[in-house]
Amino acid sequence: MLPLSWKLYRVINYLLLISGAILFLSLIRLIVKTTDKEYQLVSSIFSLVFLFTASQALINLAVMVKTFPDKLLSGAKSRWHFFSMTLNVISFSGLIFAFFSLLSEISRSNSLDKTGLLIMLLIISVLIFLLLFVFFCQLSLKKYLKLKNTSLINSMIDSIGRHD
Repeated sequence: MLPLSWKLYRVINYLLLISGAILFLSLIRLIVKTTDKEYQLVSSIFSLVFLFTASQALINLAVMVKTFPDKLLSGAKSRWHFFSMTLNVISFSGLIFAFFSLLSEISRSNSLDKTGLLIMLLIISVLIFLLLFVFFCQLSLKKYLKLKNTSLINSMIDSIGRHD
C-alpha cells in the first residue's frame, strides 16, 4: 500500500499538470491577442514557468509509473528525475518572482478593486506551496524507492525454502 504522502504526490502532480497546461495556454492566447511588444515579451517569459510546471509534473508521473512501488531509480529514470527537479526549481523561482511582483503591484495600485490581482496572488501562492511539496517528495524519492526495493528483495530471500 502506498503511503499517503506518495498518493498526495501523485494527485498534486496531476493538479500541476492540468493547471500548468491551462495557465500556459491562457497566456499564449493573451500573447497572440495583444499588440503591446513589452507585454508579449514578459508574458512569453512567464508562460515558460507554467510550461515548465506542467512538464515537470508529467515527468514525475511518468517516473512514478515506471518505478513505484519498489523499483530503483536508475539510468534514464534517474536523469529524468533530476531534470524534473531542475524544472521544479526554475518554476518555483519564477513563481516567487511573480508573487513579489504582484505584491508590489497591489501596493502601488490606486484602484479600489484589486480582486483580480488578489485572485492571481492566491493562485500563485497555491502553486508555490504545491511545487514546494513536490520538491521535498522529489528529494526523498530515491531513498524511499531504495528502501522499498531492499525490503522486497529481503522478503523474497526470506521466502526461499519456506514451505507454507
